[in-house]
Amino acid sequence: MKKYLFQIIFIVITLFIFSNISFSQVDLVSLVKKVKPTIVAIYTFNNQGQSLMQGSGFFINNQGDVITNWHVIENAHSAVVKTFEGNSYLVKEVLGGSKESDLALLSIDSRNDSVQGLPISHSIPEIGERVLVMGNPLALEFSVSDGIIAAIRMIPEYSNGEVIQITAPVSPGSSGSPVMNMQGEVIAVAFYVYFHGENLNFAIPSQRVIDIINNKRSNPVTLAQLSIEDFKIFEDSSHKFSVSYPSQWELVTQNYQNQVIKGFLAPIDSQNDHFRENLNVIVETYQSPILLNDYYQWNINQLKSFPDIQFLGNYDGFVSGVPSKILIYSRSQGGINLTFSQVFFVQENTGYILTFTAESDRYQAYQPIFQQIMDRFRLNGNF
Repeated sequence: MKKYLFQIIFIVITLFIFSNISFSQVDLVSLVKKVKPTIVAIYTFNNQGQSLMQGSGFFINNQGDVITNWHVIENAHSAVVKTFEGNSYLVKEVLGGSKESDLALLSIDSRNDSVQGLPISHSIPEIGERVLVMGNPLALEFSVSDGIIAAIRMIPEYSNGEVIQITAPVSPGSSGSPVMNMQGEVIAVAFYVYFHGENLNFAIPSQRVIDIINNKRSNPVTLAQLSIEDFKIFEDSSHKFSVSYPSQWELVTQNYQNQVIKGFLAPIDSQNDHFRENLNVIVETYQSPILLNDYYQWNINQLKSFPDIQFLGNYDGFVSGVPSKILIYSRSQGGINLTFSQVFFVQENTGYILTFTAESDRYQAYQPIFQQIMDRFRLNGNF
C-alpha cells in the first residue's frame, strides 16, 4: 500500500510541476500576443533621405506617442515608425527627452488610426524578477527575448542615475525596446550592451520615462529643427562607402601597409593627453571574391603574431545590412594600454575593417560613440 501511495504522490507532484511549466508558457505566449501591437521599429534618415539608424520603441497611449532612446533619433532629419501590423507613420514632433537622459518622447502622424499603448510601472523591480524584451535587434523586426533582473547599479556610461541590468539578450537595433514585467508593464527601456562581457545588458528605469512624460517641451520641435550637425558625413566614392563621424573629430589621411586609409581622431581633452581616441577605415580590394570567415581568420592570424595582444571577445553583427565579425582585444603601445574594436565585413572582392581604438580605462566612455559610428556606416549600394 505504501508503495502505491508513494507512486501516486510522485505522479501528482510531476503533474503539478509540468502543469506549472505549461501555464507559465501559456502566460508568456499570451503576454507576447498582447504587447506586440504596442511595439514599433524606428527608421531615421538624414536631410538627403539616406538611412541613418534603426531602433526600437513603443506606444504609451492611443494618441500615438512613442518612447525610444535619444541616440536613436539624434541628428535625424526625419523618421518613420513601423508597427507589427505593418503600418508606417511619419514622426511629427519631439515632445520631450534629452541627450543626457537618452530618452525621447515622439509624436506620430497616426492618420486617426487606432493604436494601443503600454502601461508604465511606477514601482522599482525586484532583483530576480522575470522580464520580457521586444524590439528589433540587428534589423530582425519584433523579436522577443526574456530573462531576469540581474542587478540595479550605477555605470559610468550613464550619468543620470541608476540603471537596471538584465539578462534578456539585446543587440544593436534593440535600443528603445521596452523591458516589461509579466503583467505587461514597462519597467525599463533597453539602451546599452556591455561588449566586454557575456550577456551584460542595461536599461533605463521606468521612473525616468515617467519624468519625460510629465515634463514635455512647452514648444515641441520637428526632427529637422532639432537636428544639429553633431555628425559630419565623409563619402569615399572610390571605395563605395560613407561614414558619419562626430563633427568635433578631425578627419586625417594615414598610410597603412602601403595604402591610404581614412582616419578620424577625437579632440584632445587636456594638455596631459598622450593619445587621441580614433576610428580608422581600412579598405582592401582583391582580384576575386572573398569569404567573410576567411577574411576574419586571416586577420586573426596576423594579430596572433603580436605576443602582447589579449583577446577579450568576439561576436557576429551587421554593418549596413551586411554580416560582420566584431573582435575586441587589448595591447600596450608606447607604454599606453589600448583597447581595440575591429569590425570585419566583405562585399564581393572588397574587405572592410573598421578599427576603433581608445585608452583601455576610457574605452567604455567612448564605446557608445563608436557604436553610433558603426550604425551610421553605409556601403553605397545599401543606402
